[in-house]
Amino acid sequence: MVATASSQDLAITIVLVLMGALWTASPHLAAHLSQAGLAMEEPPISDLLETDFFPEEVYETVTGIATQSFPSQIQAAFAGERHTSDQHQPAKVVLKSSVPARVSGIHDDHRRLEAARVRLTLSKDKTQAFPIERELAHVKMDLGQPASALRLYEQASAHAETSVERLAVLSDIGEAHLRQGNPAASIQHLEGVLDAVQELESVPTKVVSDLHERLGRAHHASTNEWDFGESHERKAAMHYSEALNAAAERHGWDSEQSERTTAQMNRLASGDGPMVGRRLRTPSPPPQHTQDDSRQAALPLFARVRSLIDELLPEHAEAEVFKELETMLGEQASGEEMAATLVLLGQVRRAQECYDAAAELYATALGMALRATGASSMAAADAYKGLSFCQVVFHGTGRAEDAVAIFEGAVAVADAAQIAADHEERRSSERRLKANAFPDISQTMPAMQCRSSGKDSQVLDLVSRALSAL
Repeated sequence: MVATASSQDLAITIVLVLMGALWTASPHLAAHLSQAGLAMEEPPISDLLETDFFPEEVYETVTGIATQSFPSQIQAAFAGERHTSDQHQPAKVVLKSSVPARVSGIHDDHRRLEAARVRLTLSKDKTQAFPIERELAHVKMDLGQPASALRLYEQASAHAETSVERLAVLSDIGEAHLRQGNPAASIQHLEGVLDAVQELESVPTKVVSDLHERLGRAHHASTNEWDFGESHERKAAMHYSEALNAAAERHGWDSEQSERTTAQMNRLASGDGPMVGRRLRTPSPPPQHTQDDSRQAALPLFARVRSLIDELLPEHAEAEVFKELETMLGEQASGEEMAATLVLLGQVRRAQECYDAAAELYATALGMALRATGASSMAAADAYKGLSFCQVVFHGTGRAEDAVAIFEGAVAVADAAQIAADHEERRSSERRLKANAFPDISQTMPAMQCRSSGKDSQVLDLVSRALSAL
């Protein structure tokens, strides 16, 4: 017996020594093992409250990383060298076809509403504050950002003009707490809203139905083995019943909301957790956006592009420029007109923080305009200005040599176009580029993340065809 016990002790000691050695050799192993263990556990109830999630789009940070190929590529752009998409795919090009496709609809709504909120901040007229802030909060909830939505709902509640609007957004605040995984805070908040509803004489049945459904889900999410007396389960069933009655009063028993509430009641009875909350975003675009479409179509191209960029919709602006370029190629437009359109495409790339691509487009446009019209060209003036903006970003992100390459390329292309060195427009524009190439003070900027639509081959094809047509 003694010998057997000693053998067991020895075996245990050897195992412990080996585990200690393994721990020392690979300190991260424990973390991996613990993560693997956690992955096998059942997800917490709060995870069931998360709404549909749209993954963040991943983009390569390129502006801010100096590349040896940029100076040669910018010189080629100034010179108007033609290339095809398969000949021009260096690592630093930011118009990448590998960029994941955007989720249509919700991202456009998000950017449009963010732009409307910025305009609202700058305006004295706050009449649209409530609908804009609440709708933007709905979008953020649908994107899986309840914390941001909660702040917007609180701001919207301060701009509510009627008691019904205020009750509706206060109910939304309870939903935001719930989707943050905090059912206790949601219950406390929603019960206060319910007390306020009961004091009013007439409240829309939709507000009442949503409020009871949310309270039902909050209590439903709180049911567990520690729910003594099954109080949360009983309250969840009661609120689901109230929500069902209110929904039936409004739409009848066959409505989508009634079916969803019935499904929640069935899950409660079977011991399953609640289903996620429904989407809150209005599926159709805001009315003013639909009305603006016809007015915007009548604007000149540069105004449409500027408007879409201001609304944080650069992909839409890009589509407008593509369409115009195709038309111009078919009509054999002049070099000045082509150059002006390429400048607009450069502005789109700047809005997407794709400064390498923007600089090349501005350089191509500058060379095209100088060769076609001379230094007095409006397109050339805009291209010079765009290049100067790119220089500032390159200097701020540690790419001083690329800012210098832009200045040197601009001088070389003007010489090649036989523009007199003392020409007023040329001298003024080059003075600006030189100042940005060799600044006395340079402010450090964070590295930019290119958010291109990924239509690199289409851009390169259009630019090459434009150069060939001249």
